[in-house]
Amino acid sequence: MRGVSQNTGKSGKIVNFVLNQIKNNRTGFFTVVGFVFGFLFLGLYVYSRTLSFAEDASDRLSAAYIHFGGGDMKKGEALLDETINVFPKTAAAYQARLVKADMLTDQGKYDEALGFLFEVSGNAKPETLKPFSAARIISVYEKQKDYENAIKYSNEFINKYKSNFLAKNIHLNLAGFYAAAGLADEAARVYNDILIGYPATEEAATAEKALKDLKK
Repeated sequence: MRGVSQNTGKSGKIVNFVLNQIKNNRTGFFTVVGFVFGFLFLGLYVYSRTLSFAEDASDRLSAAYIHFGGGDMKKGEALLDETINVFPKTAAAYQARLVKADMLTDQGKYDEALGFLFEVSGNAKPETLKPFSAARIISVYEKQKDYENAIKYSNEFINKYKSNFLAKNIHLNLAGFYAAAGLADEAARVYNDILIGYPATEEAATAEKALKDLKK
């Protein structure tokens, strides 16, 4: 009990000290309080505006998909561009860049498509968008038969995203790129890696057959 009384007495002294400080420094105290509350309100305002900004971007992207679904490609693409330009750092804008890149790739505008894809693979939020963009980069180089870059970015993908569900297919395509580039030994090495890394899968079965073909 004596210990409790001592603690209570100490607490009372602290409270009295704080009250005296407020009484004697009323202006300073309320200045600090005002600053704290002002800071909190500012934080809440910025947070709410950020949420609103992201929602606006998502709405714009959704509208683009609706127009695409209705066959109005021109309006859909215009909304994609608005999402990218007006809300550049939002998740919706990074998704819009992927769609835009796919459209440009289909049109054979590979350099423009790569510009969007490298932006997503380097800066996208959420991070989950990055491997999808990285895989598209490889595909664009494959379409151009630029096997040197297809090999480069395939290896980069495998090193960064080993556990990604796309990694098996990227591995298999990498072996094919080596073969197309006339690098049979490297192709065989990758096919063997697939057999070891992904046993009892379709990719392993394909790799086994490809190895036999290489040896013919």
